[in-house]
Formats: sequence, C-alpha cells, structure tokens
Amino acid sequence: MSIPPHTPSRVAAILVGALGAFVLLALATFHPADLGLLASEPNDPVRNIAGIAGAWVAFVGRGGFGFASFVLPLLCGLWAARLWGEEVDGGRWV
Repeated sequence: MSIPPHTPSRVAAILVGALGAFVLLALATFHPADLGLLASEPNDPVRNIAGIAGAWVAFVGRGGFGFASFVLPLLCGLWAARLWGEEVDGGRWV
C-alpha cells in the first residue's frame, strides 16, 4: 500500500492552515493584562482563547506590528490553499 502523491502537500496545508487559525485566534483575543510584563496584576487565567502561548504570540504580533499582524493569518490561509490545490505533476493549481 503506497501513499498517494498529493498526501504530503495536503498534510502541510492542514498544518499551515491550523497555524494561521491559531495566530488569528490569538491576535483577535489579545488582552494586555494577560501577561505580567504588561500589567501589575495579570489575568489568571488568561483571557486569550489560545492560552498563554497565544497571549505571547498576540503580544509580539500586536506589540511589534500592530494591526498589520493580521496579515500573517491571511498569508497562512493563502499558502494552505496553494498547498491543498497543488498538482502532483507540477501543473497550474488554479
């Protein structure tokens, strides 16, 4: 039994799409009081849907790039769509 040739690109598409969804959820639910670095009394538990890792991702994204950081999940979605529709023989995907 062999693996179909499109399987690796489909797995990569799912992983990249999941990463984009995680970053989008983290950025959308950013709250400055989630991290002790930004607040004297941090939220316990954190309000970010993605947890403490999402709070740090949102802090770096929103703190470093502002609302432009929402482009990253968009790019992940486009890349995932590109990987999902990839032709095995190297042809056009559109």
